[in-house]
Amino acid sequence: MVSNPEKEISLLQSRLDRLNEVGSHSIHDYGVTIWKTPTIATLARIFGKDSEQVNQLKELSLARHSIQTTGKEAYDIDGFIQTARGILESSIAELESLGTPNSTSASGINLTVIQNQEQNQKIDTSIILEAFQNELTGTQLKELQEVLEEKSEVEEKKEKFLNKISSFGKDVGTNILANILTNPAIWG
Repeated sequence: MVSNPEKEISLLQSRLDRLNEVGSHSIHDYGVTIWKTPTIATLARIFGKDSEQVNQLKELSLARHSIQTTGKEAYDIDGFIQTARGILESSIAELESLGTPNSTSASGINLTVIQNQEQNQKIDTSIILEAFQNELTGTQLKELQEVLEEKSEVEEKKEKFLNKISSFGKDVGTNILANILTNPAIWG
């Protein structure tokens, strides 16, 4: 462990400060994805992609608590903020007590987001990635990534990708599509 994690604590503190903006946006998921995506990236850089902190934040979602109500009032924004705050505060406390981890693990899907992309593209990318992660094991994700990284024609790659998903079970592809289409961030 490194004994002086001031930069990492400062980064997490800035993400904690930005948490107050969740719920103030009028787009799709009220700013959850805009806050969550860079926060996951920050935690992954500090603790590693497979760390408990990253997994907890990935699993955290904006829960709908009312089907009779529409708009912002239908969602438990305060519950999301409270849980997210707890994850970040415990991460800061860990850094203050134990220092920065020596190394981070780098496994999983390689996803590069260009900062010049439009906001909606970032949201859609995270929704798709989350849908795959919810339905597939780490090994299955790795197999799909290998197919995507092969140097072959687009149509051949598409056929291999579909065959690979089909080999995971008859409902896996359908479940992934359903997760994407029923995500509240898609429909607002």
